[in-house]
Amino acid sequence: MDDGESEFAADADTTSYGSYTLATDGSWTYTLDNANGTVQALSAGETMTDSFVAVSEDGTASATVTITITGTNDVPVISGEATGDRDVQEDVDASASGTLTIADVDDGESEFTAQPAGSATYGSYVLNADGTWTYTLDDTNGTVRRSRRARR
Repeated sequence: MDDGESEFAADADTTSYGSYTLATDGSWTYTLDNANGTVQALSAGETMTDSFVAVSEDGTASATVTITITGTNDVPVISGEATGDRDVQEDVDASASGTLTIADVDDGESEFTAQPAGSATYGSYVLNADGTWTYTLDDTNGTVRRSRRARR
């Protein structure tokens, strides 16, 4: 066996989607760059590859190491603004509204699904596909009526 053929050239470098370290005994580590936009845009289960070349100490042999990167479902971030006061009062201001925004680094997942009018404990709400929402207090709800009488 020639000198340098039984060991790898130690190396550390960046790749398209991460970085690696290669030791002379052939062991290596790969660190994914989770801040990379392309990596973050992967949908759940979607894959792509990254690679680096391991070279023998004397440079006469090489092998490509290929890493498969699998996307996960990143949690979306929802935020929003309310129009006016978010408090509603029976017989005074019986509704509140606003607009929600959604951000998801996964491709095609930054949208709302419109929700038909739904009921809540003391009223009803609507969430539209564009993120606008409205909550309306149910003045006919007995609990709302009793609460108003108790404050008098």
